[in-house]
Amino acid sequence: MTHPDRARQRGEKQEQLALAQSSVLNKAYQTLRNPLARATWLLEHGSHAAPSEEEGVEDPALLMQVMEFREALEEASNEEQAEQVGSDNQLRLQSTLRALDDAFSKAQPEYEKIKSLIIQLRYWMNIDKAAREWSPGQRVELKH
Repeated sequence: MTHPDRARQRGEKQEQLALAQSSVLNKAYQTLRNPLARATWLLEHGSHAAPSEEEGVEDPALLMQVMEFREALEEASNEEQAEQVGSDNQLRLQSTLRALDDAFSKAQPEYEKIKSLIIQLRYWMNIDKAAREWSPGQRVELKH
């Protein structure tokens, strides 16, 4: 029994246990729901350190793509243009997710590739968020 409301009638100890279990389940659900959190968790539980927030992409072509998406969002003059950038970004995001799935699925997971893909995923997810939150004339800030 993990729902705290149902555990109240069983006593304080049971209620506290249910609260703790509920918290763990909620955190697990949020981790599974978010592709970046899920990939990071899988990497860390494969005994490998996840890339730090400060680590960026070293691939100049990828950085150029990210900058192009950012500029396209900044130059968008209406919601349809911003939605198009978001739609185009979804292709990159889905491609990165497929690559992560492939890298994790190998008999010997490619941990260095996975780290690189996690960093890429951060960029694409930030562009996705910026596209969803777009408003005319607003400066586009990407957090990595």
